[in-house]
Formats: sequence, C-alpha cells, structure tokens
Amino acid sequence: MSGDGTTKESLDSLLIPVTSSVDPEVTELPVIPDSTPTPDFPESSHREKGEGIRGLTRLRFIILIFSLLLAIFAGFERWLHTTPLFSLKSISISGARYLLEDDLLKIIDIPYETNIFGVSLESLQKKLVAHPRIKSATAIRGLPDKLSIHVEEFIPVLLIPVENKLYEVGKEGLIMPHIAPGLLVDLPIVTGLHISQTTSGQYIVKETKLFAAALHVMDKVESIEEGWSHEISEIHFEPTSENYEIAIYTMTPGQTIKLDLPIADRQLERFRVVYDQIGRSKDQIKSFDLRFKNQVVIVN
Repeated sequence: MSGDGTTKESLDSLLIPVTSSVDPEVTELPVIPDSTPTPDFPESSHREKGEGIRGLTRLRFIILIFSLLLAIFAGFERWLHTTPLFSLKSISISGARYLLEDDLLKIIDIPYETNIFGVSLESLQKKLVAHPRIKSATAIRGLPDKLSIHVEEFIPVLLIPVENKLYEVGKEGLIMPHIAPGLLVDLPIVTGLHISQTTSGQYIVKETKLFAAALHVMDKVESIEEGWSHEISEIHFEPTSENYEIAIYTMTPGQTIKLDLPIADRQLERFRVVYDQIGRSKDQIKSFDLRFKNQVVIVN
C-alpha cells in the first residue's frame, strides 16, 4: 500500500460517527424579545422646558407691573384726597327763585376747606331734593376748588288756607313750607276746600277735584289774555245741591266772575267772547254771571 492510502484509512478509522440527539420534529422555541421599555428622550423636550420657564418669567413680570400700577394708583388717589390744592374755596348756586342762598348753604352743610373729592355729589343732591320746595338738584365739581349746584324748585301757583294759615301749593298739589315767617308769594287764594290740617311736603288728596278745577280756571283765564291770571285774587268754591259754584274775584275791587263747576269750561269760552267785545271797559264792570244758559249777565 502506498503511503497515501495508509494515511487515508488511518484517518477514516479515527472518525467516530456522531448521532444527533435533537428530534427533527421539534420546532425551535421563538425568541422572546426584551420587554423592558427603552427610555424615549425626544429632542423637543428641552425646547418645551425652556418655553415653560420663559412663560413663567413673563407671568411674573406682568404681575409685577400690575402691582406697581396698583401702588401708583393708590398713591395718586391718596394724594387727591389730601392735597390742599383741592380744598373747597367756593360754592356757587343757581336756579333758586324762592329759597335764599343762605338757606341752601345750610341744607348743603359742607365746610370750606373740605377736599372736593371727599364730597359725595349723590348724597349732596339727595339732601337738596329732600326739601319740599326743591324738585331736582345737580352738583358738579369745578377743579381745583369749586362746587357748582343748580336747583329746580317747585313753582307755587295758588295759596290755600289751613287752620288760619296760608300755604303755597304747586301745580302737582304739593304743599310747600313758607319761604320765611310771614312772607308769602302774591298768588290767588283758593277757598272752600275745607282742608282741616296739613303739613309742608304733603300733597292735597281729599280736595283733588276742586284743586284741579282751580288750576284749570287759572289756565283758561290766562288763555283769554296773557297775564290776566295774575289779576285773580281769589277762587272760591261754594257747594250746591248738584255740584259747586265758582266765584272768581279779581284785583278790581268788587269784581266777580261766577261759574258752575260742571260746565265752567264752556262758560269761560262765552266769557272770552264778551271780554273781547268790552275791551278795556271790563274794569268798570262789577259782575260777570255766566251761570245762565247761553247768557252772560253783566252788572255795572
């Protein structure tokens, strides 16, 4: 045998056959992936964190500015109420026809040198309109040291006697206090109302019908000739079995105009015609009696 053959046989004899112990029918087990989550650090997280810090900084800045503004405003308001620059030096009053300025100043009752921003204009106006003669009031500040007040008074149109005293009454039926003791406005007196007692600041209630009739007579007479209503000195109501008779006394001594309440309006229209005809000679007539149907009885 050659040397190569001997060597090959020797090698083959040395090989040991190996039998696989793995069952060919057994499937390989699947590989189970690692379930541990991998931390995710997105690139935008650092950017969002920076924006949050900047937003918080802006909020703090806004709060700081707002606090500073509040402090400045509080200081300015305190200065307005304490500086002598706005101490009250003058009070001007307009619109009063009957009440005296001194009386209105007593109602206002505000000392000079009071800070004008410490004066409540609303309270001041309420104090004024609480007076029975004042219908409305407006108060305004005039910088740096002035108050301006405008009042609108109730206008008295008639006088009524109550318990031997005369009271002024406005168109609204409001009974007014005297302007001063013993001082009255020159107005027609309405008699026959039989008001037993009253106080200023009240309204006529029981005799509303007669009072309204007196006002209507005044307006009607004024329409006949402008200013002639001022020539009336008294309007008297006399009860009858059916209603009331009205006697109007003028400033001409002894002159009377007699009417019936239910139809006084039509009777005064007839009086207008007669008045236009007689002209200036009306002062020579003692009585105009219009209580008769379609007639005017004149007594010289």
